[in-house]
Amino acid sequence: MAAAQSAHPLFEERHGAAAGRLATPNWEKLPVPNAALRLDVDAVLTIPGAWIAKPPRVHVRIWRGPVAGTRRTVVLYGALAESHGIIVNFAETVARSIAAQYPGVGEARNAWWFGFWPRGLPRKELSIDYVSFAFPRAGGSGGLLDALLRRGSRDAWTGEFEQPVWQKVERTDFAHVLGGEPDLDYPPGTYTVAVVTALAAGQRPAVIDFDPRQLRTQPPKPSASPYGSSYPTRSAPSRTTSA
Repeated sequence: MAAAQSAHPLFEERHGAAAGRLATPNWEKLPVPNAALRLDVDAVLTIPGAWIAKPPRVHVRIWRGPVAGTRRTVVLYGALAESHGIIVNFAETVARSIAAQYPGVGEARNAWWFGFWPRGLPRKELSIDYVSFAFPRAGGSGGLLDALLRRGSRDAWTGEFEQPVWQKVERTDFAHVLGGEPDLDYPPGTYTVAVVTALAAGQRPAVIDFDPRQLRTQPPKPSASPYGSSYPTRSAPSRTTSA
């Protein structure tokens, strides 16, 4: 779909912005904060719902601060190793859960939403996507709707965070949005609940047991001996750190 330039030089009208969807920022002309936005939320959120397996969890980071005379709210939700598919397959549910827990529907409608994939499975390279949602019933800025959303009312979900559209964003552009570079360099396999929780609590570096092949749970394997007998051996999992 070809993008038509809007009257505002900092935004582009894409994917039906008139239907309650925020316009896509023009990354090249975007104002950069004079100081880095304040990180207000850095937590692991359990997504409620009737899941077949245990409820999935996402890493949620929210920055806030003044930029060019306006207030900017940026939401970054990350695909943790334990449940990475949730941020795409159930993007609407993730966004609604974040809005209910943290900013509230009023601020959430005007926030800039981004999805984050670290290096490793399922994507080889680090990836950041700007996520645009439609708000067919956008109107008002909280009140009863906000209260219902925070209580988890199904009625409050109707018409909020619909039809997500993803646009790949360069890492440098995302840094300009925040006015600084956030933690994004997690070694493959280490973007987990344990590591994120440790880093958020100020434990740097976060020391973890890295055992991607689950060697710790494998039965011992016999090794050949020149004397005709076997001795059980086991490869120990390596230990690594994430800064």
